[in-house]
Amino acid sequence: MDNLAAVRQLIGSGDMANIELAFSLAEGQGLALQELLAPYYLLWPRVERPKEMDAEDLWALLQRPFLNLSNRKLEELPKEIGQFRALEQLDLSANQLQSLPEELAELPYLHSLSLNSNRLEEFPCFLGRLPNLQQLFLGINKIKTLPKTAVGFQSLRNLQLFDNQLEEVSFSFFQAEDFGTLNLSRNPLRRLSLFGQGQLGQLRKLELSGTELDQLPADIGGLYSLTHLDLSYTPHLEELPERFVQLERLQIVESRNTPLKNLDQWLQRMPWVDFLV
Repeated sequence: MDNLAAVRQLIGSGDMANIELAFSLAEGQGLALQELLAPYYLLWPRVERPKEMDAEDLWALLQRPFLNLSNRKLEELPKEIGQFRALEQLDLSANQLQSLPEELAELPYLHSLSLNSNRLEEFPCFLGRLPNLQQLFLGINKIKTLPKTAVGFQSLRNLQLFDNQLEEVSFSFFQAEDFGTLNLSRNPLRRLSLFGQGQLGQLRKLELSGTELDQLPADIGGLYSLTHLDLSYTPHLEELPERFVQLERLQIVESRNTPLKNLDQWLQRMPWVDFLV
């Protein structure tokens, strides 16, 4: 390990004494502080970065529970992000990220992660290692497929995948225990399978507007907690499956500009539902 890496490892402990030691070692070994701290300047939460960062600035940065790095034109996220162990919310939206460092999965308290409006092409499965991740925003990217298997995501409540390039979606791999919202809107989605093991029974809101679906899964009645379904602007969807009537908690169906047939019959069979046409 070179001197620079060794000193950065001290910083990664997040301990103030080690950070001060790292500064002292850098000075004693002739390491330029700007070079030592380059990744942390990239991760500075405000556009105006300090000209000189001292040990207290760096310690305070590593202790932040919220980090807003949106609209920074970031093409790469420094792996040092894994040292921000106190992070609870991280906003990386509106950047130019094509991939993510696996160190991002080393944040034990992170519960909200926004990656909207980037250039990601693959679903980041390794984020399943985040034990407290509840909200994951991946809208407006270039994701084409979802994995057949994934480990973790036990705490996820809200997954946003709108405006990607998904043509087929199966969540049979998904093991979240209290999954509340799934947004697949504005994908070229032609095939949907959600209910393989009944693990989405807690799903309360499902957004499928602007997709290419011509039918819903026959076993949609398995979404027994569903209260809100958005089917608007789905030009090929004309029929609802028979088991749709089993959605006894459903309150709202949005179907604007969707050519659903026999709506009068469905209104009679499900008088508790508001069909917004």
